Amino acid sequence: MGNMGQDQKLDQETINQLFKSIEVNDTNASVTLGIIIEDKDLSEVSRIVPAIYNNEQILAKDPLNIYLHSAYQGGIKTLNVLLDAGFDTSSGSHYDDNNGLALFSAQISKSLGSPLIIENANDVCWAVLSNNPDAFKNLVNAYEDHGLDMDINRREATPFSVAKLKNKDAQKHAPLDLAVMLYVAQRIKDKESEHINDLKTNAFMENSEKTIGPVVEQFKNSGIDGEMLLMPDDIHLLKLNAPDTEENIRLLLEKGAQSSQQSYFPTSDRSLALPFLDRDEFEIMSLEDFCMENQDLFPSDLLKALTNSPDPTNEPQVQ
Repeated sequence: MGNMGQDQKLDQETINQLFKSIEVNDTNASVTLGIIIEDKDLSEVSRIVPAIYNNEQILAKDPLNIYLHSAYQGGIKTLNVLLDAGFDTSSGSHYDDNNGLALFSAQISKSLGSPLIIENANDVCWAVLSNNPDAFKNLVNAYEDHGLDMDINRREATPFSVAKLKNKDAQKHAPLDLAVMLYVAQRIKDKESEHINDLKTNAFMENSEKTIGPVVEQFKNSGIDGEMLLMPDDIHLLKLNAPDTEENIRLLLEKGAQSSQQSYFPTSDRSLALPFLDRDEFEIMSLEDFCMENQDLFPSDLLKALTNSPDPTNEPQVQ
């Protein structure tokens, strides 16, 4: 594996700092990695930090190794350093059953507001679930730059939410499954954000009619055409997250990603909103059926691509 045949190991404090640096700054982390990797064996390193589990403090091991952590954080320079060194792109995440719920801040989905605990998830899975909207795109570019075959469908991952269910085969999800479940959950939350954004925008527009309207009229009376209305910085419209995941789904499909035919998919309001953590209700179905069950959340062309169903916008009109 490249230059990683050294027997020398890093101390745990340095490893923890290295993980943190990858979260904070891709450029700085890549420079540090490039120096350390020449002399130290990083092939098996994981951070171990104090964490709270069942109201007790424990030392918890991060389920992601340093390569998977880099893929999840989405740093292209860090990824390139690790791939140059020959890191195993087929590795998967593994959490300890005894402290699997020890929360690492780096693996909490900002869009869902919940931790991501997934067994055997590879770099593709973590990249499409990343808080960094460019993580999967960066991973694709890194693979292409190194002449590697991504082989998107080679691995199946098991979310914590379904790990206790009986059918072991149906516990497994393809990267496309995970991306679509994330998208549905984000669309549910984005609808709330869209409503709040509409209320804020409408309130601003109504107020503008009263306060800015007379000023605009003065410009018009002076012979200046057009209007310019700027949203104030303090409105703080909520960010919509689903559009980023939609782009990841389209890129997955472009790369030949296939869905599971028989897997556990969320069906209740709770499990749909938190598909990787909540264990409320899941049913065995195909991803196609899951998409059709939630078809009102998808653009028509994306729904067609995921289900091979007719695109209603392209159907011939009855004369």
